[in-house]
Amino acid sequence: MTRVLVLDGSQLKSLAAVRSLAAAGYEIWVADTRVPSLAGSSRYCRRVIRLPLATAPAFAAALAAVTETHGIDVVVPTDDHSVEALVGRSTVGRAAVLTPSQEAFRATRDKAITAELARRCAVVIPRTTAPENAEQLRDALESFPLPALVKPREGSGARGIKYAETRESLRRAYADAHAQTPFPLLQEWIRPVVRKVHVAMLSVNGQTLATFTQEVLREWPVRGGVGTLWRSVRDDAAIASTARLVSAARFTGVTLTEYLYTRGAGPILMEVNPRFWNTLALSIDCGVDFPRLWVEAALGAARHGPTDWPVGRVAQWLVPGDLLNFAFNPARWRQEIGYLPLGRRTHAIWRPSDPLPMAAMLGIMARGVASPRMWRYALRR
Repeated sequence: MTRVLVLDGSQLKSLAAVRSLAAAGYEIWVADTRVPSLAGSSRYCRRVIRLPLATAPAFAAALAAVTETHGIDVVVPTDDHSVEALVGRSTVGRAAVLTPSQEAFRATRDKAITAELARRCAVVIPRTTAPENAEQLRDALESFPLPALVKPREGSGARGIKYAETRESLRRAYADAHAQTPFPLLQEWIRPVVRKVHVAMLSVNGQTLATFTQEVLREWPVRGGVGTLWRSVRDDAAIASTARLVSAARFTGVTLTEYLYTRGAGPILMEVNPRFWNTLALSIDCGVDFPRLWVEAALGAARHGPTDWPVGRVAQWLVPGDLLNFAFNPARWRQEIGYLPLGRRTHAIWRPSDPLPMAAMLGIMARGVASPRMWRYALRR
């Protein structure tokens, strides 16, 4: 039986991958920096391995040693840092892995490079400028149209984004962001947003193997972050835009591309994330099984996924994601779909046949009561 090691065991997407790959007949191991972990608590996980942080210099060597010692056939990195640590590889130790080239990874990870790639591919993006020195920054802060936002060159969701409606608030926002990550982007603030769509895609050397689209209905933080309620849709325009981007980058692996719609425009590209996504469970439930397709491609047996999927299916990350959205969302009573988990929904964590990950999540939350970091996460708006 093929033995697969899923990294980043604390992530929702890793739990979805574990369940998917176990159903496909693989023997699943999980690795994380801490034990127990969310994915490692699944009944489908055979064993849990502790690894150093993916940003640590010893990470790749430690991972390679694990594959040799334990006979791992495939390694599945799911988060930004673990993918970055393995870019350009087709193997780590004795195990197969599917990753983009260094150039393709930077083209999708660095938002300034992504913006330039989008322009070349005729993909609509907000007005964006990327100052590279003090003189360019001074000119941009004086002339960039308002309202605007300041965005780190790397990251996903709303992390690190600061919003400004006046020239003075833009200067303050940029100074704060620049102190955290040098020379962030200035970007047009798109509003009012009427729809947010994600395009998930698997590609090899820029050739699309599988795709899926979903509409994000709620997030945490409320203003933008991880999806807490989302729905399958069909968005061919957004799919076409993403296909042009991954083709131009000759990207290998999975991407999640985020688009916004206003009443008169869209899809407008916001970012490309070159790794698996925390809302992964819905695409699997709709028959587009990205983890399974990814592993097959890593093993040299790439195939195309389905081109159609059910539209209108809903998924929810209730605990704690959608509960936090409910607590802090001023529009909580005006939602198209309520918070109570009624009717058919795909759940990011809860599954009657695999209940321990929910217990693990509750345990993580209980331990976090005394953690200032956890409270900062819970209370961010």
